[in-house]
Amino acid sequence: MKKKDVEAAKLLEESEKLGDFMLVDQPPDAVVKMRTPKVENYPTLQEPLEEILKLLRNEKIKGVGIRGMVGIGKTTIMKNLNNHEEVSTEGSPENLSKEHIQQAIVQRLELDIPESSDADRVARTISKELEEKKYLLLLDDVKKDVDLEELGIPDGKCGSKLVLTTRLGYVCSSMVNWVVNVRNLSQEEAWKMF
Repeated sequence: MKKKDVEAAKLLEESEKLGDFMLVDQPPDAVVKMRTPKVENYPTLQEPLEEILKLLRNEKIKGVGIRGMVGIGKTTIMKNLNNHEEVSTEGSPENLSKEHIQQAIVQRLELDIPESSDADRVARTISKELEEKKYLLLLDDVKKDVDLEELGIPDGKCGSKLVLTTRLGYVCSSMVNWVVNVRNLSQEEAWKMF
């Protein structure tokens, strides 16, 4: 006890040298920027991005689906959305198994959960961490319905939102309440890109 008392006194003395500041672990960055081509010069991709941003400002919209064929630019739009200055996100896990999505969220939120934890315990921990927070969850290339509650993702009570990309209409109809369809690039845009 005496040793701990000495350590505490030493820490207190050091903190006084710093003034009124208190040192704590910093929270994770709100957004982890991703490398991606810019879409400003490609109206076919810029227009859906702007539509998604507009939808995210609408309090009634809880989820937005980005739908289109393979290779059309859905992931590029999603990455530009992630990097956009208006977006503050808690994570953007790729389309993997339930456990992989949970682990991506746990890592992004820097939660301390033992690896041996079962999926239900992880879900409860994620849910507890997010229940009073406003977040934007980005899911790329979703190929089947995902039960967000089972993953520990609370419903969007605090204004939280979900944006996902998919090729499949039924995924959009079951998980989001608004769909943005992505069209093919015009021939001019395609040549400019390549």
